[in-house]
Amino acid sequence: MRAWSSPSITWRRNINRSLPCCGNGGATTALSPPAHKNWTRRYDGFGDTMLPFDDGDPRASWEACPARHCKQVLDGCIWKCAPLAYLPMQKAKYRLSEKWDPYLGYQPPEPDCSPAELQAFAALEDEAECGMCPAKERLFELPIPLRPPKPLAIPAV
Repeated sequence: MRAWSSPSITWRRNINRSLPCCGNGGATTALSPPAHKNWTRRYDGFGDTMLPFDDGDPRASWEACPARHCKQVLDGCIWKCAPLAYLPMQKAKYRLSEKWDPYLGYQPPEPDCSPAELQAFAALEDEAECGMCPAKERLFELPIPLRPPKPLAIPAV
């Protein structure tokens, strides 16, 4: 897979026309709940023991996905979502089960793809790869890592 090293003006125009988030050359703003309050599970377990979900309903997984309209740019390629984009890094760090192999085979569009191919990619909804995520939203809470500031000591006069 080749990466875009220096996107041309034509490529940028194609992206702006093809991806809903970039329409008309500008960004689209959507109201959503604060991200820090809506952590969702993308896989079951942790490290070497993490596994894809096997709900068997990629469409339901796509519909429940909080990132279904958030493409991910990594190494010059546009990926369907962050979990797919970063899965090879997880594989490099952990001894993942062979159950991940179908998802590790995902290929983002080539950097030199045509505007029509890019538009088709942008229009895709659920794919088999969506099946790695849960068919129902699975929320969990993370502790907020920031501690309240310590009171400042006022020097005696």
